Amino acid sequence: MPQTLHPTEVTFEHNAFGDEFIAPVNAETFRERAYAETWQQRYAPLTYSPNHTYVVAGTDSGMLIKAFARALAEQPPALVFIEDERVIDAVAANCAAELAELPHAELMTLSQFREACENRVYDNALLTGRISALKAVCAEADHLGSYRAIDEQIHFVLHSRRWLVMSTSVRLPYLQQRLLNLPEMAVNASLLKRRFAGQTVVVMAAGPSLDDHLPWVKTHRESLIVISVSRISRRLQQTGITPDIVVTLDPHDISFEVSREGLDFTPAPVLVFSDQAVNTLVGQWSGPKIYTGTRVPWTAEDDEHRSNASTVSNLAFDVARLGEPERIILMGLDFCLDKAGHTHAQGNMERDTCVSLRTDMEEVTTYDG
Repeated sequence: MPQTLHPTEVTFEHNAFGDEFIAPVNAETFRERAYAETWQQRYAPLTYSPNHTYVVAGTDSGMLIKAFARALAEQPPALVFIEDERVIDAVAANCAAELAELPHAELMTLSQFREACENRVYDNALLTGRISALKAVCAEADHLGSYRAIDEQIHFVLHSRRWLVMSTSVRLPYLQQRLLNLPEMAVNASLLKRRFAGQTVVVMAAGPSLDDHLPWVKTHRESLIVISVSRISRRLQQTGITPDIVVTLDPHDISFEVSREGLDFTPAPVLVFSDQAVNTLVGQWSGPKIYTGTRVPWTAEDDEHRSNASTVSNLAFDVARLGEPERIILMGLDFCLDKAGHTHAQGNMERDTCVSLRTDMEEVTTYDG
């Protein structure tokens, strides 16, 4: 049954092995047992990295702090001990020398730990996966009635903060590009609804089979609406094909590098861009621009077309579907390598670099055999 304890009542007892402990916290476990034995069985086998942060629920009356100081003094990791408010002052006084020996050790209450997390103290460790939770023996026995809750809260706070940090970091490039694209968002893709009725739309992506179909597109160009992904712009210029619509989606700088030839089309096609597309391409486009998504992240207008496309090929198909044509022809949407191991059509950076040498992929039979 949990014991009551007032900070003024905290005193240390000793066992026959020289360990000091607070009776309501550890007496039942360590009155007849050496803490060194627990360290060797429970904590010594673990691998501790000096570049890692360990958040520990409880200190076993400070005995765990002293054990860390003895064993890991040469290359101590970052240690954050979370202690019960009723005993933290006594533990801090009893372990003052050891805490001074551990340059990256901290002793704090749960509320102080929450505040540190909210102040982004551990965000970098969370982002890089260099933070873990441990617990003292007292967090399992929990004779004081608080350590189990402390341990649970440590896991909850770390999990919640990790989710926030990861989601924010992953989403940051997308948010940045959305805000940079704001001046370009005058016309939404909803304008294209039913604009292709009765016509044939060709959607062209960067798969290696694209090269086989370019002569046919060039022959029938006048009777087709051509929608291409931005990264094949160089290849289309090499074959003398100017698309009606170029589509771009990716927020990263590499998207501009593989698509920059699209700026050389004359006359410039319509650019349909995701609200998060890289602004260096969108901002320099000299032709008409149409956006998909929302003008600002925090609200949506009723007539805005919001595509859920996860790739630029999917977005190009979504644009074609939005226009409700009589038929849609897909080219270069291979989702596999060609027989020679190429990942992309000619004119793409990846095609110019090398073929894929992977041997761990499943072989399938396509329409081309």
